[in-house]
Amino acid sequence: MVPTDKLQVGGDGRTSMLLLRVGEAQQGVVGLQKIGVTGEIEPGLSVRYMGTNEHSIASHLVTRYFSAAILTEDAIARLDNVSVNFYHSYVYPSA
Repeated sequence: MVPTDKLQVGGDGRTSMLLLRVGEAQQGVVGLQKIGVTGEIEPGLSVRYMGTNEHSIASHLVTRYFSAAILTEDAIARLDNVSVNFYHSYVYPSA
């Protein structure tokens, strides 16, 4: 589990989690990139010039397109009421 402040944890220390098996070879979840979008500078990334203001500052709209495909029905699962009260905090030595 990766530490994050995006995981909603209830007062009792329980939450829900998604489990993903990733990769095409594992018949899991794979990322998809849309190609051929307007202003594309690499697959799935578009940059479009929006204009220049009176202070000669140019504005650009940067858009990133993300998609995913689930290759088999057992490649994703949801766990409910997972207790995250007890965990080990790893201390890494200074370099």
